[in-house]
Amino acid sequence: MSQEVRRVFTGDSRTLISMYLKQANASGVLTAVDLTGLSSGAVQFEMYDAATHASVIALTATGVTFSADATGLVNYMFTTPVTIPAGFYDAWFVLTVAGKTDHFPAGNETLRIEVRDHTQTARDAYAAAVEA
Repeated sequence: MSQEVRRVFTGDSRTLISMYLKQANASGVLTAVDLTGLSSGAVQFEMYDAATHASVIALTATGVTFSADATGLVNYMFTTPVTIPAGFYDAWFVLTVAGKTDHFPAGNETLRIEVRDHTQTARDAYAAAVEA
């Protein structure tokens, strides 16, 4: 399992979560997902608390931007400022084309968002949430 990590500080307002959407091609090689011709709303974002599995950001296209080209580059901008408490979160970009969806990263890969604040690291907040 591989994990992509993005670090965010509570209260920040310039944090952008970016990643390249990739899927295995017919040969099993990870390649960029072609987003050419797709319009706003085709890519959405969702995020869950890793300790409680509660939804923190429901599936939304708000704040999501992407290059409508073959690079597969997608972005999510948190609301200003980031108001999510310290902790670990799992996130996905969800691509919908012709009514069919795929989550990214896919398979055993994860997109981990680590949020910290002035008093707690993501790890400390996660440990406290698991113990609660």
